[in-house]
Amino acid sequence: MRIVSLGALASILLAAASARAADPTSVEATADEHGGGGAVDASVTLGVPNLYYAGSVIHGAEGILAQPGVEAGVSAGDVRVFVGFWGSIQNGPAGGAATTLHEADYTAGATLELGGGVSAVLKYVACTSPADAFEARHEVTLAFEMDDEALWQKGLGGRFKGFKPAIAATVDVAATDFGTGAGLGGELAVAPTFAVVPAGTVPVSVSVPMILDITALGAEGDTLAAPVFDSFRAGARVELGLGFVPEGAGEWTASLNAGVLGVSGAVAEANDGQHVVFLGSVEVGASF
Repeated sequence: MRIVSLGALASILLAAASARAADPTSVEATADEHGGGGAVDASVTLGVPNLYYAGSVIHGAEGILAQPGVEAGVSAGDVRVFVGFWGSIQNGPAGGAATTLHEADYTAGATLELGGGVSAVLKYVACTSPADAFEARHEVTLAFEMDDEALWQKGLGGRFKGFKPAIAATVDVAATDFGTGAGLGGELAVAPTFAVVPAGTVPVSVSVPMILDITALGAEGDTLAAPVFDSFRAGARVELGLGFVPEGAGEWTASLNAGVLGVSGAVAEANDGQHVVFLGSVEVGASF
């Protein structure tokens, strides 16, 4: 399960993804940046990670990996409707002998600005595997995200840009028991962000994304499912604004991500007994 953050929290919700997914991560152009209601925006990303994982399970750490993403949206007032795609391409063991699109996620959703920097995101994600690595999943996620930069205007001389908290609940349409809640997933995330070089040709920001995934398991009969720990991700993201790119070519960024993924005992069994793995990636992204 992933929340895709397409901004400072993109390092998570993209992150991912992010995140998808996840996660995955990307750059998002907001309605305000494009002049208000009726605006059309688009973003593209390309990540090169050290390994590929889905649902906290590692599917491959060898070969060449590339994870492209694209999203397009239309904004009207406080509402933005969007569609997107995220994929993981690999020519290592997970993808077989030839280069293979190991995962392809198709997303559609809407964002509603609630005021005070808080937004609600409702999205549907079809998680598919053209390489037949896993059965397709159909997930519906409701997330609440907060851009709390305005609350910290004087923090560290104006360089602290907030904690960027987010909370989400995800339903796997086919696997969730709606009577007991078994299979319902949840995610809590923060991404403290700092503007190291706030302006100039190459502005630099650093964020520290942390994500806790929980899953409701253990329901029998009419017993309500109990939430249990699934995974925890933490790391650092250094993002550079590529201000030297001509203005008409969009707003470009490059980022370096490093962190760790800690998983529960049940997930570790699928990861060859590894409870903790290192995550790293480089990314480029552009918004239009």
